[in-house]
Amino acid sequence: MNKKLMALAVAGALAPAAAWAQNYQIYGRATLGVDQYEAKGSTGGSALDYTKRTRVFDNGSRVGFRGTEDLGGGLQAVFLIESGVNIDNGSTTGQGGQANTSTGNWGSRIGHVGLAGSWGMFTYGRSNVFWTNGAIEQVGANWLNAGAQLFTGSFGRGMSVGITRVSNVMQYTSPTFSGVNLVLSISPLSEAAGTNVNADGLGYGFTAQGTHGPFAWGFDWFVANAATPNQAVAPAPSLSQQSTTGTKIRAAFRYMPAGQIAVLAVKSEVDKGGVTTAGVSAGASATGLPAVCNTAATACAFDQTGAGVSWDHMFGPIQPIVQYYQIQNIKGSGCTGTVCDLTKANQITAAVRYVFSKRTHAYISYNKIDNDANYNQDFNGAAITARNGAITGAQSTGADPTIIAVGMIHNF
Repeated sequence: MNKKLMALAVAGALAPAAAWAQNYQIYGRATLGVDQYEAKGSTGGSALDYTKRTRVFDNGSRVGFRGTEDLGGGLQAVFLIESGVNIDNGSTTGQGGQANTSTGNWGSRIGHVGLAGSWGMFTYGRSNVFWTNGAIEQVGANWLNAGAQLFTGSFGRGMSVGITRVSNVMQYTSPTFSGVNLVLSISPLSEAAGTNVNADGLGYGFTAQGTHGPFAWGFDWFVANAATPNQAVAPAPSLSQQSTTGTKIRAAFRYMPAGQIAVLAVKSEVDKGGVTTAGVSAGASATGLPAVCNTAATACAFDQTGAGVSWDHMFGPIQPIVQYYQIQNIKGSGCTGTVCDLTKANQITAAVRYVFSKRTHAYISYNKIDNDANYNQDFNGAAITARNGAITGAQSTGADPTIIAVGMIHNF
């Protein structure tokens, strides 16, 4: 059954809800392969290393539905529902049976409903915020099993920006003027606030990006503020609001029609432990950072920066890809004594992609992260790591995750 017939069949099965859709589409991606993962060199000794293991993996397959309805007067209704699937094992978990946030329920990746017109688009739903890089850098997103982890805001030692697909988002995307467009995002982060907590959590972000001839650029910024404890009830009033801020700058030069070189820089700032914990440092006892940060008496502000380069070039159907980045030591008022020493890391990615068609390609890739003795950056997600958070514990700091992979991606 071809794609149009399949879309009509599904639309008919979903009638009358789908009957009004003027542009209804089923789309997706199958991305699988075989790899070898290991993480050796742990500061705590070889007994804490992750030995080499071979895996058949799925690192981002998905199925989506999207469509529009013409409302007249230049106005459209838009909808999108995209769900992750694990084609390699048919479950909602990733490698080693660990949780995979890209799979599970309907809309597990992204989804929205909203209105669009000449003024732009406004949606409610679950959206990509901060971490994506568009055409400036799409190695890990669209081409390989993994790319430069830093470029999505990923750090070690609890310093990751942690902002990817954000739920419960109101998002406005502007039209493109003179090659430039803007994206504004806002999300309440305290919908599930319980007792003794104020419902004042809030996340908000801004993206500006543009293309001018062979040059492309982008700026991404997001702040996530957690809900504060209720100041009228013990144990507070010394407690203050936890926050995480991510800032990313990206630029690319496209030379000829077939090559590109890009540079990206990312900064993560964590205050009072960040938004992912309840009164405990994002690093906490697992990494040696102060175990209690959310008090007036404890200094708990940390920041970390990194920068890197990405290059790719098409030689007929063959595309070599090289990426490199370096992360600097953690800094901030919480860095007392030797807490933040030896917290650097760097990663290299080298790959070759063979493009069979506009929808199908195969690749072979090599990825290695070189961690300092007190750092533990890993490859993101259970779809990639040997198990979820493979080297995030203090005992596995210093280990160097390495992945060699051969894979295939088909878009439909």
